[in-house]
Parts: sequence; C-alpha cells; structure tokens
Amino acid sequence: MFAVTEDGKQIRNYDLHQYAASAARFLAYDATYELMAGNIQENDQQLVQSMLQFWGVSSVDELSQLALKGFITDQRERNRKYAELAPTITRSALQLSTLAQTVCNRAVHQIMVGVEILASYFSEPEVKVAVIRSVVNSEYFQQQLASRMKEGNNKRYRIVSPAFSPAAGAVLMALKQLGIIITSQLLENLALHPQSRYK
Repeated sequence: MFAVTEDGKQIRNYDLHQYAASAARFLAYDATYELMAGNIQENDQQLVQSMLQFWGVSSVDELSQLALKGFITDQRERNRKYAELAPTITRSALQLSTLAQTVCNRAVHQIMVGVEILASYFSEPEVKVAVIRSVVNSEYFQQQLASRMKEGNNKRYRIVSPAFSPAAGAVLMALKQLGIIITSQLLENLALHPQSRYK
C-alpha cells in the first residue's frame, strides 16, 4: 500500500513492516490450506470441486499428496498458477461459500489494517482510497471494503477510481522528484483509459 499525505510525504505500509497478504496468490494459498485442514462446510462443496479440478486431482487426499511435492517446483510458476485460482475464490465468496468468505474476509481485514495505519498520518478527517489490484477490484472485495470503510478507524474513507495505472503513477512521482513540470497534456497521456479498468 502506498500513501501520499497532504504535505506530500510518501509512506508505504512496508516502511512500517506491515504487509497485507491479499495478492491473488495468497488468497489461493490460504484457501487451499484451509481445505487441506478440513475447514469446510456443506456450502463449500462447489468451491471444493472447482479447486480439485483446478489442480487436476479427484480428492483432498490427492491434493495433500500433490502438496507434499510442493505443487509446482518453480516458485514463480507456482505463484502464477495459484494466482489463476483467485477469481474462483472471489466468485465463490459472492455465492456464500464459507471457505471463500473466510479467506477473503481475512485478506480484507489485513488491507483495512494497512489503510487505517497509513490514514493515521493524514491531517484531514477524510482520506481518499483508490484500489488498483485485481483481487481488491473483485465484486466481493469491493462490497466488503466499502462496508468496512464506513466504520473504519482514524478517519472517514472514500473509495475513488484510480486516475492512473500503477506504472503511470510511478512515472509521475519520478518526474515530480526530478522537478519536471507536469502538464495537462502529460496527465492526459498517462491517464488510465476507462476501458482498461478491471471489471
């Protein structure tokens, strides 16, 4: 997470050694471990079947044996594969799967902790929050974040659409640090095209 306070101070949650394990792969790792641990309910059966099919196994026992082999040896490939499972989990959360909601809500809580920590460094009573990663832009996360921000600590929160992609934002900050004038034409060129936003 990244914040820019009213006086231009840039703060990351990493600076405080806080990390919200909410990336797509972490959501999928968490759900897989909960499944292997047997933390499932009757309303999780559709998700369980989808997860088993995703890994190409027919039972949780087979999944556990696959886990003993590390799923996939190469870490990058394993993380990429896990990330592909995340949309199934967020959709299942909307369909009231207890397992999916448990891991999604855990991630939402970690995000909120990070947001509230960073918000404490702002002087104004309201803080605007833009979400730019695919998982937090899923429908379930959007609903949960909107709900929790209404009751958030330290400040009032308002979710806003990002005007720029993460890469464009980094370019703007670099230009600003170099003392280069940011023109309206430059902003227009870097603006996030509406059709490119996650849906």
